[in-house]
Amino acid sequence: MASASRDGTVRLWDVATASHIATIGHTSGVLSVAFSPDGNIVAFGSDDGIVRLWDVATESNTATLSGHGSWVNSVAFSPDSSTVASGSSDGTVKLWDIATGSNTATFAGHSHSISSVAFSPDGATVASASYDATVRLWDVATGSNTATLVGHRDRVNSVALSPDGATVASASSDGTVRLWNLTGSNITTLPGHTGRVNAVTFLPDGAAVASASDDRTVRLWDVATGSLASTFGPGIIPLEVVYSPDGRMLASGSDDHTVRLWDPVTGSNTATFSGHAGSVNSVAFSPDGAAVASASYDRTVRLWDAATGSNTATFSGHTESVNSVTFSPDGAAVASASGDHTVRLWDAATGSNTATFSGHTGSVNSVAFSPDGSIVASASDDKTVRLWDVATGEGAATLSGHTGRVNSVAFSPDSSTVASASDDGTVRLWDVATGANTATLLGHIFWVNSVAFSPDGAAVASASDDGTVRLWDVATGANAATFLGHAWWVNSVAFSPDGNMLVSGAWDCFINLWDISGIITHAFDAEGEVPVAFRLHGNYPNPFNPSTRVVFDLPSAAEVTVHVFDMLGKNVIVTSPVSLSGGWDHSLEVNASSLPSGAYVYQVRAQTGSDMLIQSGRMILVK
Repeated sequence: MASASRDGTVRLWDVATASHIATIGHTSGVLSVAFSPDGNIVAFGSDDGIVRLWDVATESNTATLSGHGSWVNSVAFSPDSSTVASGSSDGTVKLWDIATGSNTATFAGHSHSISSVAFSPDGATVASASYDATVRLWDVATGSNTATLVGHRDRVNSVALSPDGATVASASSDGTVRLWNLTGSNITTLPGHTGRVNAVTFLPDGAAVASASDDRTVRLWDVATGSLASTFGPGIIPLEVVYSPDGRMLASGSDDHTVRLWDPVTGSNTATFSGHAGSVNSVAFSPDGAAVASASYDRTVRLWDAATGSNTATFSGHTESVNSVTFSPDGAAVASASGDHTVRLWDAATGSNTATFSGHTGSVNSVAFSPDGSIVASASDDKTVRLWDVATGEGAATLSGHTGRVNSVAFSPDSSTVASASDDGTVRLWDVATGANTATLLGHIFWVNSVAFSPDGAAVASASDDGTVRLWDVATGANAATFLGHAWWVNSVAFSPDGNMLVSGAWDCFINLWDISGIITHAFDAEGEVPVAFRLHGNYPNPFNPSTRVVFDLPSAAEVTVHVFDMLGKNVIVTSPVSLSGGWDHSLEVNASSLPSGAYVYQVRAQTGSDMLIQSGRMILVK
């Protein structure tokens, strides 16, 4: 196996022993790598625009292929190992002759960077995926663009062709996988991921497609039916965490569709609110702490009684994911921001939609009320922050300057300043009265996802995909402290009401509490003590031979069996019943040594009293 890294190396690994065989050094970050089908050559592309060929046997560089004008993001070999295709940020695909090193063809047509390239099994077609939200098919012999696959709503990150060459699979930042025929017709769209989908591949038999996403799951899809066969992934990801106004509770929204309340002293999960049909992207307490608002991928906002957990209201009207929610300072109104490019105001008592603010040209990711209640700020994929007059519903200002999508927005306590966090790696401060950018806070090395003011307005905290939380001095713009402790992207940050603590939630499935000096005082698993639902994680390994373990969560004690079925529906394995308590990450072994290679469907059956809970998955036995 070969792996590529931005540290400037390609590493070769022995799959059987997991040992490191060789390191190929390079002077620039390596963005893509591929083995030739005959196993003799490794090709890799780098951010210096070069494709290099490496002979595995002699451990030598056999060719340096120059011609691209920007990063080489993807490389792929033809089935006969005679040609390499490369896709670049310069918007072109190039074909290279392995024997001579010559550039035999250049395919131009995409309007943005090429993210992925793939050959058809017969070598006659190359597919290219692009940030322009399309996939293009190219005739290798003539260089003509035979089809353009249009349908994704965001950049396409990966493309693959089925083993029979009849189907194209594409993965996109819009959170979907799409299947296409070679004429460009969209056969089916596979929704389910809650983050951008970065990679897609067909299983060897072509019956299933696997996809990998920022939501930290790998999903297996049945090509014939378009159904989700299995989901493999880690624990629950806290997408936003906030303090209650009195500081005695935390609320978190998670990718498992729940809102959870926590005791910040003990770290215990004190309540779990279920009802959403999608990831809960944002949560907010009412000013009196009696209610919690939640915003979800299911396009709704829900209000919950913090004491009883009852769902007191559901606000429907957005036509895309609701990404952010907040209460007005007096608690009478709720504001929500959505992927449908709008901000909506709702009457908290009646649930009526009192105003809709339109003007953004991209998904609206964050919304905030000014502390005096007169202005709403919104942050968008269109790289702007907009200010809206609550009384008139008119746009008061558009704050431009970020060079990437804006993910979060917050007001200073005196309503005079807005802070914004962006994919461009910066936090910016803006004067509300003039719209001027008064400071740009530099230090994060990747996307900044969340920003918050301290209660006294003297500091700003930010959370980033670089795995850090940073504290900034508002007066000077200096980075006062950097908090290290998360092992993954940090989604959310908030101050305690007294300003002495920070809370952060991250993709490492942990919620961290920090004192203001950067010391972690608590770190607790966002999964809580017991699951709220019967959840199948998948089977590991998959494919397997001869045994695999099926992993699942149980909300309560149950007697559990695994039933395995062949493709004709015959029940070929039933495991012995096992009594298990409620908890996370239970597993049962399935030994398939008596079965032939092939695809199988399995069911995990959990008998709890008179109720039978069933979750299904798909496993691949390869002997």
